[in-house]
Amino acid sequence: MERRGFGERAPLGGGLGRRKPSGGNWRGRVGVIRTRTDSDAGHSRTSSTERDRAAAEEGTTGELGVRTVHRRAFTLSNHSVVPANLMLFAGQGLLWHPSCLAAFYPHLHPNDEPNQTDFLRPFKLFELLAPRPEMLIFGAGHSILTIPPPTIASIKRYLNALGIQLDVLDTRNACANYNLLVEEGRSVAGLFLTLDPIDSRTAKPLS
Repeated sequence: MERRGFGERAPLGGGLGRRKPSGGNWRGRVGVIRTRTDSDAGHSRTSSTERDRAAAEEGTTGELGVRTVHRRAFTLSNHSVVPANLMLFAGQGLLWHPSCLAAFYPHLHPNDEPNQTDFLRPFKLFELLAPRPEMLIFGAGHSILTIPPPTIASIKRYLNALGIQLDVLDTRNACANYNLLVEEGRSVAGLFLTLDPIDSRTAKPLS
């Protein structure tokens, strides 16, 4: 089923884009969210064994990747559509709502000056992960130029202290790079801002 209303699409290549649907339960900071998948549209459900066998025949992995980047949403490799900022790690997906939006969208908050504690708070979750990823791919939205270099430098120092490398790209390239690294079997996590700023709690555009 074609999804509409999220702006222009940018499909991403790679084997992860051929992954068969495997359900749509999402656990994030905004609670449990049910996203629509192909199975919701009337297709019969298959067992996990059948899905794993189909994935093996196609040469795909069980990891979750990004199939398409929309302006205000992502289509994942299991065909779920997520109208929110996104975290991917270890085959799991979470809706990601940065607590300090001014750090990532300073042009929308010209009068706010977040301190270091504020803009590092969204990355504190990596202290709780075990094992931690070796690398974090951070998709900064339409362009990495929207985030001040000092903010990126502080985030990098913080993550490096946890043993995590940081690679910051625009979101389209970040998603493509994440897919490639997952297919190579790397220990990698992804945090991706939508191209157009949105509030992940409401899926409404920020202005």
